Amino acid sequence: MSGKKHTYIAVIAASSLAALSSSTALAGGFALREQSTIGAGMSFAGAGTDSYGLSGMFWNPAAINSATGLEWSSNYSLIVPYGSMRAEPGTFPFLSGSNNSGNVGIDGPSAASYGAYRINSDWVVGVAITTPYGLATKPERLWKGSGIAETSKAMAVNTDIVVGYRFNDWLSIAAGPSILYAKARFSRDILGTVPGFQAGTLEDLDDWGVGFTVGATIKPWQGGEIALGYRSPVSLTLGGHLVAGGATTPVEGKVTLPEMATIGFSQVLTPQWTALASLEWRNWSRVQTVPFRATGGPLAGTTPATLNFHYRDGWDMAVGAEYRWDDALTLRGGIAYEIAPVDDSNRSTSIPDGNRFWVSGGASYAFNDHISVDLAYSHGFVPDGKVRQLVSVNPLAPAVTVPFSAKVKAHVDIVSLGFRYKFGSDAVQKMPEAVVKP
Repeated sequence: MSGKKHTYIAVIAASSLAALSSSTALAGGFALREQSTIGAGMSFAGAGTDSYGLSGMFWNPAAINSATGLEWSSNYSLIVPYGSMRAEPGTFPFLSGSNNSGNVGIDGPSAASYGAYRINSDWVVGVAITTPYGLATKPERLWKGSGIAETSKAMAVNTDIVVGYRFNDWLSIAAGPSILYAKARFSRDILGTVPGFQAGTLEDLDDWGVGFTVGATIKPWQGGEIALGYRSPVSLTLGGHLVAGGATTPVEGKVTLPEMATIGFSQVLTPQWTALASLEWRNWSRVQTVPFRATGGPLAGTTPATLNFHYRDGWDMAVGAEYRWDDALTLRGGIAYEIAPVDDSNRSTSIPDGNRFWVSGGASYAFNDHISVDLAYSHGFVPDGKVRQLVSVNPLAPAVTVPFSAKVKAHVDIVSLGFRYKFGSDAVQKMPEAVVKP
């Protein structure tokens, strides 16, 4: 293939991806909060408190101080999202494809594991391996919105190495570095007039990033607990390729994943009942646009593709309760309201994100002093929303756009299963009886 033809195809590929953007509907933006089965059973009320055990480390690393010996916790979730979009009046009538996207959600798993070892009465060390970000969407058919986004896939795995210290019975702290690996792939169908043209794809995007996590657990009165946690932003330079029609262009784009701050609260009310609440903030305003610069080939030095997000900050507020049925069985439930980083002004067809209301229930059963199993179910209600964007229909003239509008319907179901194990006959200290606040 001649150099001129390579350049022509690369220009078309750049144009076809210029308006691509992505989002998710699981925790606002493309974040995943399914890092704890215990937390999932309460809509993550009381995030980072002792009720979570080691799985609270994702929100508050000081939760590691709850370890009494050598302990391990594994949490697995099946996420079943549903999101469909139907083109509405106002959409350019000559866009090809169906009016209905079908379900763009792709069922997928999420996993998180935590380990800790208590060195002595003051010091404890451990590790948390989590999946804090994820995205996988694809419409069931070619439809009028495929010109904005077609296939979107992204994932990240994070490892925290945590050291905790307990000053006394009411104050403990923890901190450590976070090491994150991310990879992604994005594609978009071009609804233009070039016969036989294959849609452009940003693929093989990946990078490593480093941040930190820090937190504290405060028990200022009998039966009360406050958990404070912070996860730092993580900067990435995603390197990969822009591929279309046989032409491959190396590209890279810089993005900073947002920091997160959490306040969790719990209060023992009676020997059976504990009330929990939490507030979580993510600085999604950091994520606006991600331009990809060509690092080689005929487009070197240009910006052939840009992911458009234009996010605002995300918030989550939750309340819940636990009921200790007996020494073995604990029941829990919770509700939450989440303010997503997208609304009708910046929603994409990648996945129909939006504010949502969560209802959750769960249980834990301790078979003995060493083995416990956790189970949870959550349902997320997402109000109907809109997608309003401009679509480029001619790869040779990307500035020429036509209007696109669609109505969005979405919800999500999540089932979680967790296992906890405490090693050794002397590894577990008997948990103190619940203290009732006077």
